[in-house]
Amino acid sequence: MIQPRLTSRIYHFPSYRYNHGYNDDPAYTSHSHGWSSGPTPALAFYVLGLTLTMPQGKTWAISPHVDRSLPAAEGGFKTSFGWFSVKWTTVLSTSAESGGRKAERVLLRIDTPEGTSGHAPG
Repeated sequence: MIQPRLTSRIYHFPSYRYNHGYNDDPAYTSHSHGWSSGPTPALAFYVLGLTLTMPQGKTWAISPHVDRSLPAAEGGFKTSFGWFSVKWTTVLSTSAESGGRKAERVLLRIDTPEGTSGHAPG
């Protein structure tokens, strides 16, 4: 429950060290809440395309969203099964299939824990 201070219009969360001498100590101030609710999940689930299809990642799917404005992306997270990570990079290369012309290719690296299974492009 949020409680207002009697001397100001500042609100405090009693369970967040307020009753134990918080005193605006920056060591206890976290500004990470916005990251955990927006950009971080967007990176993992949309840009990297890492989706857990069963609880804790017993099965998974990879479907990265590659965009020319972003030349590379890398990230991951841990569940009770272990570490899941995806890294992709776009490179220009010349191949026989492209008739000697430069073509954009995507290099994809996937690391998943043993005992899990899934599918990825390619």
